[in-house]
Amino acid sequence: MSAIIVDNISKKFRIPHEKKSTVLQNIAGLIKRRFDYEEFWALKEVSFEVKKGEAFGIIGRNGSGKSTLLKILARVLYSYSGSVSLNGKVASLLQLGVGFQSELTARENVYIYSSILGLGRKQVKKVYDEIFDFAELKKFENMKLKNFSSGMKLRLAFSTAIYAVPDTLLIDEVLAVGD
Repeated sequence: MSAIIVDNISKKFRIPHEKKSTVLQNIAGLIKRRFDYEEFWALKEVSFEVKKGEAFGIIGRNGSGKSTLLKILARVLYSYSGSVSLNGKVASLLQLGVGFQSELTARENVYIYSSILGLGRKQVKKVYDEIFDFAELKKFENMKLKNFSSGMKLRLAFSTAIYAVPDTLLIDEVLAVGD
């Protein structure tokens, strides 16, 4: 059985040549029908399949579309063409702190992030202590996240994600900044 099926996806971005920062500049551009941008294809006709239980890595140069592909799989971005099929529960760690609220405590963030990952309140209560024990952050559970180091935030996010027991875990470069 397949966990991920990517069929012929492409994604393009429009890179503006000049910055239009005011409404007047944007309206003038529309009236003059002057669109100063170039199209950048981050992905072109990419296809692959990952079977359940397999590990799959994506490597390439900077700007080759790795993060774009992961964001499409996580449904943060949508492809220009093609299709993506994901079977089962998916959790993602794509950017440090996404989904976390810095003014809330670690405890509150675990409940919020867990709900984003599809866990109910009762399920979180069952694994709550294990999440903090694994992250080695139990004594910081009532501290606001704005006072956490980037490594502490990452450990909390990773620990929460793995205790959500996803069928597929998407991980980008966030682990490169961890402790």
